[in-house]
This record gives sequence, C-alpha cells and structure tokens, in this order.
Amino acid sequence: DFFRISFFIEIAITGFYLIRTLGFDVKKFHFGEDINELKIEDEDSEEYELTTKFDADKVKMFSKMRKEDLKAFYYENKLMILVISFLLFIMIPTAIIAKTIINNKRYIENEVINLKKFEFKVLETNVTKKKYNGDTLFTGENSYLIVKFNIKNYTEKERGINLNNLRLEIDNKVYANTTTHYDYFADLGVGYTSQKITNESKDYIAVFVIKDEDLSKQILLRYADRVTVKNNEATAKYYRTILNPKQIDKDTVTTNTKIGEELLFDDAKFTINKYEIKEYYTYKVNNRTKYLVNNTGLIMRLDYTYTSNNRLETFKDFLNAYVNVKYVIKGRAYKKSIDNITISNDDNKVYLWVNEDIKNAEEIYLVINLRNAECNYKLK
Repeated sequence: DFFRISFFIEIAITGFYLIRTLGFDVKKFHFGEDINELKIEDEDSEEYELTTKFDADKVKMFSKMRKEDLKAFYYENKLMILVISFLLFIMIPTAIIAKTIINNKRYIENEVINLKKFEFKVLETNVTKKKYNGDTLFTGENSYLIVKFNIKNYTEKERGINLNNLRLEIDNKVYANTTTHYDYFADLGVGYTSQKITNESKDYIAVFVIKDEDLSKQILLRYADRVTVKNNEATAKYYRTILNPKQIDKDTVTTNTKIGEELLFDDAKFTINKYEIKEYYTYKVNNRTKYLVNNTGLIMRLDYTYTSNNRLETFKDFLNAYVNVKYVIKGRAYKKSIDNITISNDDNKVYLWVNEDIKNAEEIYLVINLRNAECNYKLK
C-alpha cells in the first residue's frame, strides 16, 4: 500500500514539472495582431524560389544556446530533477523488485507462514511405500509423500484450513492430496479432513501419491489463501514451502523377547504375564457368566498389562493393528492373523481365536510388525 500511494504521488509531481518545463502560453504569441501589423495583400502572394544550404555555424551556435539553456534550467530546478530521478530510477524499481520478492517468497520447513486468520508451518515431510505395520503398499513407480504440518489459531473462533487449497507443485505438475489413506499412516500423525481448532495449536498430516521420478526435483507445498472470484475467474494469494522429503523405508530389524518381559512400542508398553490354550473359557460381566467357544478351533488366553499415551488406547486396538500369531510345528512356521479378540476388562485378560493345530506347536510367538521393525514375543 505504501509503494502504491508513493507511486501515485510520483505521477502527480512528474506531470506538474513536465508541464512547467515543456508547456507554453499560446496567448503570448499574439498571432492575430502580427497579421494586421504586416498588412499582407493578395499581390504579396507571389512565388519564390527557395534554396537550402547547410550552415554549420548556425547549428553550432544553436547547440551552444540550447546547452546553456539546459544548464540554466538544471541549476534552477536541480533539487526537483534529482528527486524525480531518484523516484524514477531507484524508488520505483526498488518497489517493484521488493513486491516481486514478497509475492514469490519461498518458505522452508519449520518456518512460520502468517495466513489471514492463523499461522501455518510445515514440520516434516516423509516418503514411504509401506503402511504403519510394515506391509508394502506400492511396489512400482509411485510412493506416498506425507506432509506433517502445524496450525495455530490465536482466536476464540473455530478455524481451520481448506484442504482443497493444499497442493504440491513439481515443475509444471500439480498434485492433489488424498484423504482415503490416512489409516495407513496412523503412526505418523492424525490425518486432516476439516478439523477446526480454537485458541490452540495442533499437528496434522496430509497425504499425496507422487511419482518416484519427481522425488529428486524441487517439491513445493502450495497453500492458496484469500481466494477471490471476478468475472468467473478465481485468483488467490499463494504461499509456498520448499519440502525436504525423507525416505523412512529401511530394512526391517528383527528383535526377540519372551514372556514376562516388558516391550516398549511408540509411547506404549505391555507385558504378557501368562498364556494358556483351551477349548472354551468363561468370564464374568456384571456378575453374569459369559461363555467363549471357538467352533472352528481353540482359544488362547493372555494375561497382560498395557499402558499407552497414543491413539492405541486399548490392548485390543494394539493387537488389531500390529499383532499376528506365529507357531512352529516340526520345524515349519505358520503365521496367522487374529480373527477374533475378546477383552475381559475386569481382570486384564484377552481371548484370541486360534487354529486347533496350535496345540501341537513346539514354539508359539506373538509377532509385532512395525514400519521398519519386527519383534517376536515368545510365549512358548
């Protein structure tokens, strides 16, 4: 706004002094009086033969006179000429350059962007082909790019971002985000849909499917703010952050532990204190006896302790998300997913449906699969 106001003032000043410098008063020439004084008659309208001859002395004299006139004009208006020159050749170009730099600023990760109604910043960017439990999602030329960002709202009014205005720019390509794959990356953060926050700061993730060939190029996260529509055309103020993607897929590391030992996992920890396998179990719920029977196999009961400070609030959530059962019979290993889980909350016991042939197993494990790690928790 300051540059715009100063520009209008410059135009007014420049126009005024140009008129003063180049203008003249027609009335001072008295054209009509000159014609009467000359008493020109019709007979004076005779033809003359004119000849032209270049007079170098006159040209030199005229040049010197003009030079002296210009010198005199310069010294009389020196201050104003310097001011106008400063505005034309320094102030205006500087204003244009500064505005261009501001409008095209590139932010970096962890740099705060002050939007119209809140603060926004990118915390980190990860690239993966795997889901939270290590299962491979892509084997070809695509990967998932997960952007973790922070929104900070200072006001008491609920606010959020418009997810449709969040895009990736790579060369001439534009990638839109997807909200259908958030469950794959629950270990990386909470997926943003349309959540609004009040007078607080929250972290979220946005997910993009990206070509592997584009990972080596400069990747910009673009957010469109202050969108206006005029004559059926939308214009927006864009804020761009240069991303620094990190590849988080690594070789799987396998560890082993055994029954009775505590296992730490992503702000959660648990211990299996005892296990047993039977055809059926009973347990109490509100002083009523419940019967558990697996008509196609057996039931494994685990006595456990479990605490968590993250999204996996219960041991059942943990088992569903990360755990399989593995057993070995005559040297051959079998790995099975858990089909049914029942929790007895009053006595910290969990019941798992398992295959009948597990009763002949020489070894039994709970296999905990993480993104880049696997732990064999040995029960037998």
